Amino acid sequence: MRLDYKRYIIFLLGILLLTLGVSLTVKSGMGA
Repeated sequence: MRLDYKRYIIFLLGILLLTLGVSLTVKSGMGA
């Protein structure tokens, strides 16, 4: 069974961007 590497990489990149966006929003919200 072969994995769909492109979809897997896009999924990981999406989570990474989402995490960065949330952390930046929290930092700016706290006035850091």
